[in-house]
Amino acid sequence: MAVTHDGITKEHYTVSLSEAGIYIRKRNPFDIGTEVEIALPLKDGETINLKGTVIYVRCLRGDVFKIAPGGHGDRIQRANQ
Repeated sequence: MAVTHDGITKEHYTVSLSEAGIYIRKRNPFDIGTEVEIALPLKDGETINLKGTVIYVRCLRGDVFKIAPGGHGDRIQRANQ
């Protein structure tokens, strides 16, 4: 999926997705309160565009990435197709 912040778009993996939020796997997570735009591709080729705000951050320590991936949890504010 694509995540855009400050006009810069990069591809990232999502670890968890629910009706209210998404956890984005990211080596250097954004700060709490950061607003992001998320383009989530669907199997049928369509894309759902989401807006969210970072509500928590999990940072990496040493080789922990294999056990608990670093990243941030985002609360979904709005979805547009």
